[in-house]
Amino acid sequence: MANPFDEDDDDFRAVRKPAGGFGSYTKPSRDFDEAAFYEQQIEAALQSSLSSTGRSIAALQEAEEVGLGTAQDLIVQGEKLQNVDRKLGEIQDTTRQTQRHLSSLKSVFGSMKNYFSKDKAAKAAAAALAIDEPSRTQRPRATDLQTTVDRIKEDTSGGLFSDNPSRICGGGAPTLSDSTRQSIAGTRWGAMNDEIEDNLGIMEGNLRRLKELGLALGEEVQQQNDLIDNVARKADKTNLTVDNQNRQMTRLLGSDKKQKKATSLPDAKAALKMP
Repeated sequence: MANPFDEDDDDFRAVRKPAGGFGSYTKPSRDFDEAAFYEQQIEAALQSSLSSTGRSIAALQEAEEVGLGTAQDLIVQGEKLQNVDRKLGEIQDTTRQTQRHLSSLKSVFGSMKNYFSKDKAAKAAAAALAIDEPSRTQRPRATDLQTTVDRIKEDTSGGLFSDNPSRICGGGAPTLSDSTRQSIAGTRWGAMNDEIEDNLGIMEGNLRRLKELGLALGEEVQQQNDLIDNVARKADKTNLTVDNQNRQMTRLLGSDKKQKKATSLPDAKAALKMP
């Protein structure tokens, strides 16, 4: 009797997969996993660069805003210092007029001795005022801080890199090779790379404006330091001049009072003379 399973066994062997067939399916799967891994690494690197440049832009813009605020405060302070300097100049003009009036009073109420003393005092006072004259006419040269601030506020352009994305700050270093840029053009990676390059251009513009603002701030601070020193010297000299004129006025009024007191007293001999 024939074995009923022989035919089935033959059919089973006929459709059996060749040896090693399972391995032929695992190799493409492994290649796919490696490709996906590298894609994830590239995606992570681009995303990290994009986030980093975004944070850098925010920090640079904040620094620029702080610098502009400091510049405005310095501009206001400089205007106040110039007003003080101008007022001191007006006070010095007044002291010169006062000195001329004092000299006239001395010539009227003083004796010949007082006249010569007055002449010497007037010459000394005039010499003191002459020393102060150059500081009165000195003015700090016009600051360009306000011009710099206005220009920075109007400047919305990026730097050289934003105009030529293949170069970072003109240094000649490409962000990506031409072949890579072409291969990712129109893809998500290409869009991310374009945004990174735009951010780098914005950062370059911020850095350029910050440098310009820093130089202008330094120049303004130096000018105001010189102006403060000039105002201090001018105030000291004006104070000395006013004190000197007060002493002159006291002497003039004191001698005038003595003269009036002497003329008001009766002659002692005439008072004692009996009729």
